[in-house]
Amino acid sequence: MLDKILKVWIEKEGVILDRNSGFEINKDSRGYIKTVDSITQTIQVGIERKVSLQEYQQGYIGKYTNESKVWLQRFLQQYAITNNLTLIVNPLDFKTNEEDLHIEFRQFCKENKLEPLLKPTGGSAYMVYDEFNSADIKNSLKYNSHIDELLTSAIDWYNVGLLQTKASNQFLHYFIPLEILTAKFITDSGITWKDENKEGYKIITDFLKEILKNDGSNKLSGLISFLSELSFVEKIKRYFKSIFSEGEIVEFWIDDTDVTFNGKRPWKQYRLISQQGVNKESTNLFNVLKDLYQKRNDIVHKGIENVSSEDIFVIENILRRVLKKEIGIVKKR
Repeated sequence: MLDKILKVWIEKEGVILDRNSGFEINKDSRGYIKTVDSITQTIQVGIERKVSLQEYQQGYIGKYTNESKVWLQRFLQQYAITNNLTLIVNPLDFKTNEEDLHIEFRQFCKENKLEPLLKPTGGSAYMVYDEFNSADIKNSLKYNSHIDELLTSAIDWYNVGLLQTKASNQFLHYFIPLEILTAKFITDSGITWKDENKEGYKIITDFLKEILKNDGSNKLSGLISFLSELSFVEKIKRYFKSIFSEGEIVEFWIDDTDVTFNGKRPWKQYRLISQQGVNKESTNLFNVLKDLYQKRNDIVHKGIENVSSEDIFVIENILRRVLKKEIGIVKKR
C-alpha cells in the first residue's frame, strides 16, 4: 500500500539548538532539528509523519497537519521558557508539504482507478478533523433534502479552507459557508425588508423611479432589488437566532472547549473584553460578524486584503460552531 511522508516545519532565526537532536512525538511521528543557515543561526524545526493511502482517503492529512503544528508550537514555547527567551510563533510561519501530498495521492488514485477521498468528501475530512465517528455522521447526512446538500456543501468549503496557505483564501473559505446557510434560511423563511417595511419601501422606490426614469442602465432595478432585501448582518442575526438560544449567543465567547488550538487566544481576548464592559459592544457577536463581512467585501469587491490571522481563527471557529449545531439538528431528525 502506498505511503508518503507528511512534513510540517517552521524556521526561526537566532535560535540555537542541537541540530543533531530529535524529539519524540509518538510512535507515528518523528521530530527533527537542523541548521538551515549557520550565519544567521536559522534553525528548522519540523515533524515528519508517515501517511498511508487509506489515511489520505479518510481525510486524515488535515488532522495530522494541525496536530503537528500544535506539537511544534508547544515544543518551541517550552524551549523559550526553559532558556528564558522571548520567542513568538506566528501560525503563518508554518510550512508544510500537505498540498503536494494531496496532489500526489490524487494522481495515484486516478491512475489506479481508486476513490481519491471517501464520500462525503468535506464531511469525511471535517469529521476526522474533529474525531467524530465518520459512519455515524454519514448516516445522518443522507442528502434527502436541500438543506442536507447545502450543509454538505458548507462542510466542503471548510474542508478546502483547511488546505489553503494564502490568508484571504482561507478567510473566504470559512466565511462563504455562513453565507450559504444564511441564504437558505432566509429563502425558506420568506423574510424580506420590503415586506417588513412596506410604507418606507414604497416611498423610497417611488422616489428612485422618479429620479432615474430617464436612466438607460439597470441601476434602478438593481437598487430596488437591493432595497427589498435585509442587510447581511440582519440576515445572519436571524439565522443564528434560529439555531442558537439567546443564552448561547450572549455567552458565545465564554465556552472555548470546541475552539481550535489557534483560536483559543483571540477567543479569550473577546471573552475578557465582553466581561469587563469597556468596549463591550466591539465583541458583540453580530458586530464582530459585521466587521468580518466588511473584510470579506473588501477582498471580493475592492481587491483589498487586510485579513489578520486573528480574523481567520475567529471566523473559522464561528463556522465550526455553526456546522456542529447544524449537524446536531440533522442527527435529531
